[in-house]
Amino acid sequence: SIRSDREVVLEAVRQEGCLLSHASESVRGDSEVLLAAVAQDWHALQHGTEEARALLDIVRVAMEQELAALDFAAPALLNDPERMLTLIECNPGAVRYTSEELLLDPAFVTTLLDNEIADDKFFA
Repeated sequence: SIRSDREVVLEAVRQEGCLLSHASESVRGDSEVLLAAVAQDWHALQHGTEEARALLDIVRVAMEQELAALDFAAPALLNDPERMLTLIECNPGAVRYTSEELLLDPAFVTTLLDNEIADDKFFA
């Protein structure tokens, strides 16, 4: 079907990112297709598979357009210290989307504070 045709969907999402919602799951999990969709419209992130929504490069492209894109990021990404530090370095507001587990991790918080990525007021 057309919904499973990677090339057709790729061309469609380059024009209108949220058309990804009509694609088959296998195509919605294709990182190149999701990246193209998100580059066109950050809202398309919500239509990617959970595995694809955990890919740092894709989420970063969405987040660079709108911080709220992190609402659609996979929990695995929001709970990963290295990937979250990268996102927070790009936009300190991303710290608000960090998993509670990470925010309770003294090593993670120390890294944020030591690198002046977030300030003490956030943790007050």
